[in-house]
Amino acid sequence: MIKNAGRGRPIWQKHQVEALLLLMKENFPRLIGNSLSKTKVYSEITATLQEVFQGVTRKQVEKKWRSMKYGYRTYQRTKLRGARALLPKHFNLLRSILGDTLPAKTQCIQCSLLTSPALGPPCICRRYPGLALVSLLLAQEILNKAKSGCSSKRILWKKADGTTSNTPQIHVGACTLECHQGEDRYLKIKARRLEKKEQEKDNEHGYSSKNTRRFLKQPSKKQNCPAQINIKQVLLFPEFQVDDAKSEFKRKKKSKELKEALGSDSRLKVKVQFHVTLPDPVSGHEGHPVGNDAVACLRKTFDKQVGEKIRQLKAGVSKVPDLQRHLSLSADTVAKDEKLDVNILDQRFFPTEADLKN
Repeated sequence: MIKNAGRGRPIWQKHQVEALLLLMKENFPRLIGNSLSKTKVYSEITATLQEVFQGVTRKQVEKKWRSMKYGYRTYQRTKLRGARALLPKHFNLLRSILGDTLPAKTQCIQCSLLTSPALGPPCICRRYPGLALVSLLLAQEILNKAKSGCSSKRILWKKADGTTSNTPQIHVGACTLECHQGEDRYLKIKARRLEKKEQEKDNEHGYSSKNTRRFLKQPSKKQNCPAQINIKQVLLFPEFQVDDAKSEFKRKKKSKELKEALGSDSRLKVKVQFHVTLPDPVSGHEGHPVGNDAVACLRKTFDKQVGEKIRQLKAGVSKVPDLQRHLSLSADTVAKDEKLDVNILDQRFFPTEADLKN
């Protein structure tokens, strides 16, 4: 899909250009490896399509290209930090543009099988979620980097634990999953929202129903918990193993051979791995209860000392906020005396406003 920049010039998304170039690479090798601008690539593709569909005008080709439902939002849903998935319907739409110019058989990037491109993605192995991440566009990116003379730092020889491996690997993408009570990344937005609510509250009358708001124990559930799950996707090339992993000379030699193989479009055996780092289920979390404690602190009866404190303050304190302030100080004292880890969500020591009114 072509996006208009406002001055009549078509703006091409990078992944759209790469998709067409990848499908044309066997029939139109002059388009591969050249550092062409987007406008020049657009004119080259249009001219090529005119050759494929003889007698078709430029406007008809542009209209057919615009009809493809391969927009930027779809691209955002299918990408994972550099690993982009080409869906079957998009593959078929691209194939309908190129017509019969595609080869009858296409090599699968994962298992080196030859299958018909009319079935969608080149191989049945792409129906599995993990393998679908390594897509046609990803292979094209790797080939482009190899052809442009990428440094040996791109090809790694270290395992996840830091030890040297005898198999070369390429890091494809990474993903980080945080605890839902981790770092709060919307502090400025929440501050503006709170300021707006305070202004509305000042402008409202005392009898307005809008003054009745839902009670929140704390402004946000975020507690800056450092727990994270780190996922890395790695491509291994078992055909380029070395006998002695400590030999830097052998590793550099195999890295050079692997670059040449990636640049020559030769059939390679690729093994996909996902390296996952998990935090400790208990000590890895901070600032909030975990497991059964998280469920237990949702609803609890008052602690005996808190109940006695409420009876003492009942005679002299009439407002609930003042009572909560005194109970908070009392809870801190009890926690220090009994060496307890008291959380603000624990209703044994921090009863809600509704409980105190009752």
